[in-house]
Amino acid sequence: MEIIAFNRSDLIEQPLDTCLQDILFQPEENNFRGVKQLQLKLRDMKNSYLPDDKQVVEPGIELFQALRQSNHQVRAGRPVMFIFPTYRTLVKYRLLLKSYFRTSVLRELHGNIDPHWQPTLIDELSRGRNYIYLSTIAFFKYYMRTRNLPENLKYIFYLWSNHSDEHINEYLQGRNLYSLGIIEESRILSGKPDFAKGRRVLVYANRNTTLRSFASARQPLSIEAGVNDMRKRNTIRRTFLQAPEGILLSDGVNTGTARLTNTDVYFADIPYSIYEAQMVMDQLAAGEDKEAWTLFNDDDLHFNRHYLKRTYPKVELIQKVLAYFKKLQRNQLNTDINRLCSSIGDYLQSDFKSADLIPVLHIMAELGLCEYQKKGSIMAIKFIKSHNSTVNLGDSLYYLEGQVEKKEFNRWERELNKKLYGD
Repeated sequence: MEIIAFNRSDLIEQPLDTCLQDILFQPEENNFRGVKQLQLKLRDMKNSYLPDDKQVVEPGIELFQALRQSNHQVRAGRPVMFIFPTYRTLVKYRLLLKSYFRTSVLRELHGNIDPHWQPTLIDELSRGRNYIYLSTIAFFKYYMRTRNLPENLKYIFYLWSNHSDEHINEYLQGRNLYSLGIIEESRILSGKPDFAKGRRVLVYANRNTTLRSFASARQPLSIEAGVNDMRKRNTIRRTFLQAPEGILLSDGVNTGTARLTNTDVYFADIPYSIYEAQMVMDQLAAGEDKEAWTLFNDDDLHFNRHYLKRTYPKVELIQKVLAYFKKLQRNQLNTDINRLCSSIGDYLQSDFKSADLIPVLHIMAELGLCEYQKKGSIMAIKFIKSHNSTVNLGDSLYYLEGQVEKKEFNRWERELNKKLYGD
């Protein structure tokens, strides 16, 4: 559908190539030589990261300035880097940034990217290509072992650096480093839910079983957790804010909408780091009590530990799976994945599923030991001979990413125990 802007030459300079735009238009029917066509007559346009209400800067003055500076830098032909403490926090922020910038100007640099594309993306950063790079601290340290930052990279935004024990100033070489977000001291209390006080309730939930458990809630229920369309999330959030009471199930993603007032916060599931917990608390308006109640138990802690253990395998498991493949003495495999996992499980004398296999293959691919492709239930693996007699897992970005995720969860668990039990 055509959009026509009469007498709006001022809009020529809008950064259409980098930023998504909010537009105000009036539908009109155009009749040209007997052909009727509906077109949109443009009234106004602005970058999506700019607030609708100029008196209110959401989702925060620091982030707003970072978004504006990122736009300026990319349009000037220079790269910008955001550094996140963990991959999970990058994922949660990625949705917000994708609602402001075109995906063509965003690049991700972390251990979960396809090993096939990893060298290309790293090369783009090394050459200073003008993209907005979303990276993790694990990637940053991995990259700086053998490379230098591009000379035209002037702005680096480091999320929650006030709580990080990773010091990166030695790598910056005079570049501008800006901290985004602060880990604040919040009260976290254990207690039973009390949803009948005529207040709004924000519930953090990151598991499907938890979402389903609220299906019979007596209060109006809104669910934004798992919704990947930011426009839909904003609609859900606005509906929640318009009601004096109700329950909002959230995965902690910052939607960029107005902060919450008259709202109680509950953690039905356990965030995987203090950073994810802070993302939830940041949604409360200034002046609101920064406190939350927990609805989880020790079984939920065990679930998180098990999830991280399976997603990011230990050295011992990786070595045993490598030994299994070496024992096969095959150049390639093309087999049913469940049958392969059953065979590996028999070799290991333990339960072994596809969720255990994929991370190991990812690490092997990063180390140049194999190429793999899964189509339906069939797994194709091509083994590559290595000239090295030993495997250095420090060369696997995925493995390093997992080490950070586990470290931050253990650190958060210790802090959580202090808050709840004073241990």
